[in-house]
Amino acid sequence: MSTTKPLYTTWQNNTHEKWWKDPGLKRTAYYCFVLYFAIFASGYDGSYLGGLQALDSWNNYFDSPSGNTLGLISASAYLPSFLTPPLIAWSTDRFGRKPVIWFGATGIVVGAIIGCFANGLAMLIVGRVVVGGCANFLSVAAVCLLNEIVHPRMRHIAVALFLTTWYVGSIVAAWTTFGCVYWESNWGWRVATLVQAVGPVFMLANMFFIPESPRWLKANGRHEEGRLILERLHANGATNDELVNNEIAEIDTALALEAQNSTTWGSLIATKGNRKRMVVLTVVALASQWSGLGLISYYLAPVLRTVGITNSSQIAGINGGLSVWNWLASVAGALLVERWGRRPLWLMSTATMLVLWSIFTALNATFARTGSSTVGTAVIAFIFLFASSYSVALTPLSQSYTSEILPFRLRAKGMAYFAFAQSVCTCVNQWVNPIALDAIQWKYYTVYIALLAFYLVMAYMYFVETKGYTSEETAALFDGKADEVIAHTLEGPATPGLDDKLSGKGSKTEFIEDA
Repeated sequence: MSTTKPLYTTWQNNTHEKWWKDPGLKRTAYYCFVLYFAIFASGYDGSYLGGLQALDSWNNYFDSPSGNTLGLISASAYLPSFLTPPLIAWSTDRFGRKPVIWFGATGIVVGAIIGCFANGLAMLIVGRVVVGGCANFLSVAAVCLLNEIVHPRMRHIAVALFLTTWYVGSIVAAWTTFGCVYWESNWGWRVATLVQAVGPVFMLANMFFIPESPRWLKANGRHEEGRLILERLHANGATNDELVNNEIAEIDTALALEAQNSTTWGSLIATKGNRKRMVVLTVVALASQWSGLGLISYYLAPVLRTVGITNSSQIAGINGGLSVWNWLASVAGALLVERWGRRPLWLMSTATMLVLWSIFTALNATFARTGSSTVGTAVIAFIFLFASSYSVALTPLSQSYTSEILPFRLRAKGMAYFAFAQSVCTCVNQWVNPIALDAIQWKYYTVYIALLAFYLVMAYMYFVETKGYTSEETAALFDGKADEVIAHTLEGPATPGLDDKLSGKGSKTEFIEDA
């Protein structure tokens, strides 16, 4: 493993060492904060449907949907994902990050309005389809823009924290539905449906001030605009800053190398290293959706009812508390990513989930046999423990780890596949869960025990540690060439002719992940 400090820390840079005392870095931090709201609607949906099931007004209006009907309502938000990933990748590269963000945020607002004024099940589902489809555009474009405007030294924590804000939406949904429990009018569930537009509206109000991706601008021939944005955000307007000069040189080099390597979708499985990457992406996609947390998040009410908790206010309160708990755990995990490393977090999280879910299943079986209220209370405790063991690793790492193990020229296609795989898993998951819960109750939980055991074995066999490696070294790990890359990094540029393309002091310049 490389033990040297990232080279960009040695470059002269016109910023304060403490970001909160630097104008450019504070501005960038606020832009990151705004972009985090790109997943507000997705997080809101994580607790929204579970909260609605505790509202008498919603159940009365839609005739207490369950089984296949409830599964259809839930899965409808994810059905567009079967078609949108290639379109998202194309539009984000073709038109820029900001236009796609505008489109996605506006679409979510429209979908929320349709759902709010739904006069039947069909209109409710249409609203969810619009929200779900547009949420994909918004989140992908936002995470791209986030990666491409953030300062190198802020990048790891900024990207790791991106998905943790999913729980902000979840918290708002949980406590909004809790506040609507005693609202007997249909406006209780209608308001709860409309509130999912709050995050996108906040983004729309602030996107006027956030710049376009410097990398996208340079890739489309708008070089001076890209430079000015980097100088303003990363050097407080300094015109000959060493860090900015090297960033620009690396972006230009990466774009030149990309142009030399045309790739197809088949490239994802063309080599042993790429096939190993695809195994990891597939396992993470499965684990993020089929580990048990989705069952708890979307179907908390029926899960709690299986252990005798039927009071609407109690269910809504537990839902709200669980969202806050998950957010705290995910933030803690994001802060530990660089300190502990990726592989230890993966293994610890998966092993803990396996143990806790096994106990959770046993407790449900015991309650089914005895009806003990004490056992029912214990089930609630293990729901919270299991959720935190998931959130500490899968929330901060599911996108950051999968993207960093992909070589630059395969990153877009690899992440498009990852988004598609997640969507397929989520759709099937959301449709099957309520049907299985109705049919076999707690026995369905044993399926997740087998899945968690499978994830643990796969993580042990295929998940490598990436802490301390540069972007190029990380990608080379899966091809068995990490030592070669490290040697070139220490001795000089690893790419022939790279010296001619790089600027700044010194001849040894390693890529940073922004490029």
